[in-house]
Amino acid sequence: MRLFHYRYFRLIPHVLTWSLVLLLPYVVSSADDQFRIGHLPGLFFTFSGLIHIVIFYVNALVLHPRFLNRSYWPFYAVLVVLLILICDEIKLYALVTWFPNASLDARTHIMFPSVAVFIASIFYSITIDKRHAEKTEKENRAKQLE
Repeated sequence: MRLFHYRYFRLIPHVLTWSLVLLLPYVVSSADDQFRIGHLPGLFFTFSGLIHIVIFYVNALVLHPRFLNRSYWPFYAVLVVLLILICDEIKLYALVTWFPNASLDARTHIMFPSVAVFIASIFYSITIDKRHAEKTEKENRAKQLE
């Protein structure tokens, strides 16, 4: 019996990465400053991280494989814009509601992280697709050699 099953072993980088993102304000800042990173309060930064997890995995596991890899790319583009806009509206609402004293500079830092996470999810999806294609090609070669 293997110590680490491959499927579960692949989850470890995801868990570690997102844990680092969610806990970052509490590691690099102090309670005296409300765990701020720049203009963003730590609690909002953590909440935004949860929203970014949604953006990343909805795109990487649902939208990209189902719509971009086929001829539905205009529909994919619309869905992506809607996903990012809805998530950014949720983040803005949370910032205004939970932290009414947050500076205006904090409000300008809402969309860029969402877009950056979306771009990272595209690279992740492309990498997964490429690995899957290589595995399929290797299996097909093995069948042809038999």
